[in-house]
Amino acid sequence: MLALPRRTRFILFLLLSIFTLRLLFNSSFLHSFTLDSSFSSHDSESHRKSDSNGSGEERREEQQILQCPPPPLLPPSATSPEFELTLAKARAKALKKQRTLATESNQFLPNGLVELNPNAPHPILDLISHSEKLWTQKNARQSQTLQQAVAEYKRRYGRKPPRGFDKWWEYVDKNSILLPDEYDQINRDLEPFLGVDPVALNEELKNEEGKSGSYTLVSRKGKVEAVKLDMKEGEEWKPKTIVGFLREVEGDLPDFRAVFSIHDGSSLYPHHAHRKAAIEAARSGTYADFSKIDTKKYYRFSWEAVCPPTSPMGLHLSTLSPTDPYFPPPSTPPPQKSFIHSHLQALDPCTHPSHAHLSGFFFSRTEPPPLPPRLIPVFGSSKAVIHENILAVAPDQLYWNRVDDPVWGEKEDGRVVWRGSNTGTIFKQDSEKWRGSQRVRLIGLGQKVRGRTDVLLSPSSPQVRAGDLIKENVSYAELTPPLMDVAFAGRAIQCDEATCGVLEREYRYEKVRQGTGDANLYKYFIDVDGNGWSARFRRLMASNSLVLKSTVFPEWFTDRIQPWVHYVPVKVDYSDLYDILLFFRGDLGISRRRKSGRTQGDGGGGGDGLGGEGGRDGEEEDGEGEGGEGGEGGREGYDHLAEKIASEGKKWIGEYWREEDMTAYMFRLMLEYARVMSLDREAASFDL
Repeated sequence: MLALPRRTRFILFLLLSIFTLRLLFNSSFLHSFTLDSSFSSHDSESHRKSDSNGSGEERREEQQILQCPPPPLLPPSATSPEFELTLAKARAKALKKQRTLATESNQFLPNGLVELNPNAPHPILDLISHSEKLWTQKNARQSQTLQQAVAEYKRRYGRKPPRGFDKWWEYVDKNSILLPDEYDQINRDLEPFLGVDPVALNEELKNEEGKSGSYTLVSRKGKVEAVKLDMKEGEEWKPKTIVGFLREVEGDLPDFRAVFSIHDGSSLYPHHAHRKAAIEAARSGTYADFSKIDTKKYYRFSWEAVCPPTSPMGLHLSTLSPTDPYFPPPSTPPPQKSFIHSHLQALDPCTHPSHAHLSGFFFSRTEPPPLPPRLIPVFGSSKAVIHENILAVAPDQLYWNRVDDPVWGEKEDGRVVWRGSNTGTIFKQDSEKWRGSQRVRLIGLGQKVRGRTDVLLSPSSPQVRAGDLIKENVSYAELTPPLMDVAFAGRAIQCDEATCGVLEREYRYEKVRQGTGDANLYKYFIDVDGNGWSARFRRLMASNSLVLKSTVFPEWFTDRIQPWVHYVPVKVDYSDLYDILLFFRGDLGISRRRKSGRTQGDGGGGGDGLGGEGGRDGEEEDGEGEGGEGGEGGREGYDHLAEKIASEGKKWIGEYWREEDMTAYMFRLMLEYARVMSLDREAASFDL
């Protein structure tokens, strides 16, 4: 091989280096153009224009590097060190740019959560996009005729619809009921009872009638009425409301008797083996023989009886020794940031064992309950997924006094607001468990200014890696005051004298109650459980504000609403709450203060600053906005997406939660129940 002159070798090396740079930059551009940019409309107009040609100042610099002519050919001894340094810097910059681009997807887990993938976009961007597609697909595939509805029913549940299904369809068609196929909650509630001998069920029903806090709903010869009312004075409106739901369709209902509980929660916990046997029998068209199931085993915790041994709860309990604590304390941070994608799946305490410590509704279930060796058909307006109650439409807070509600852009306060009583558990001096209840933890978080936490900031564009948005060790003093306004209302209740005093000393109580008009000035509401489900959800959703919801209870409409399209789900431990608010509000200037070294302390005692190191690389990769919701020169958030979800939520109330929709649910529910209790279930079924 001929040896090339030194000057020729240098020219070839230079050309090869420039070619390599082009490949590196083009690869970076390719990644950025292949990512979804549908959420980038929050950027300024100048950003949008620059994105069409390359995205911002940094990309223009890269273009200039690529377009500039090669340097003059000087002796290598004079240029090699400088050129090599320039080439190394350019190559490092291109590689760093590639690392900041989201090139993977977030993983949607079967437990209802999406865990943060540092190489994917911000999870909330994926959640909104994914949820919008699911909602569009769900509405598009609904049955349009009775024949289609019957076929879909058989496909979903493997059996015929109940007798009267054609009359129900007439009501659906007449009243423009949307999502006529989405009644899976009814099947989840009633399918186990189809695996039980109806003779036994009717005997159980007789035993339940007349019990304290209940009434019996009777349908006979086309008339519906409530009898055997056993409740406090002033609660008669509850059965009256349920009867009202069915008044228009009572002529098409078969005869039945049904017991309704008026309590906020349920005390009916089926043994997991009973439930499994009943469902298997229902699907095979037989009756379960519960006598063959051994349920007399001693359980240290009730969850061992309620949750299957192969569930996360069952597996967790199997690892405990008699001296082990029940669970880590509620303050234990989750190992990985995550968000809810399926609220129904995220509700289950058997799948999410920490719920046992995070909901006052579950606190009493650490001792073995009296589990009956049978299934008992009782209706209620509130239940957890582990209960056997049959979920009915809740009669509470269907109507309210409507007041002025500013449109989104005119709402004055960007914080999330909550006011309410300290319900959710019993507050006793001999136990500190109440500190873990949902409402107490919310107020505690809302007044927290000491300590630090990790947060996920709002991205400047959908292409930014989530891993580059994590800010570690951020002071609560920087987060809580500008994001949250939550307090108990009035005085402490449901507590002994000593504990009432503790509550009012340690937690914020506002003696002057906040009116609906004042609350409507806030852009964000949060809805959390009380003694049972929250009855205020419908009223909040009818506003122009965005509703965030944290709950352990499914509701009759759970299959008929879409999180991240109509409302924002919040985990029971609130570990995602700051991240959600920062996504919509912006980063409050946290990134800019960290970059400049200006920080806020822990508050209330001269906490130390955050220092100037900032994020993982010590600098921002994705740029910052200029004020707005972002606060003190920080990145602006996705306010337009918050406004969109708020608007869609209000629209959903007017289209999917009308009185007609509640009647349609109760109509179908009672048809299904009548078949369950019928001694001839085949005759109580419908076919074309």
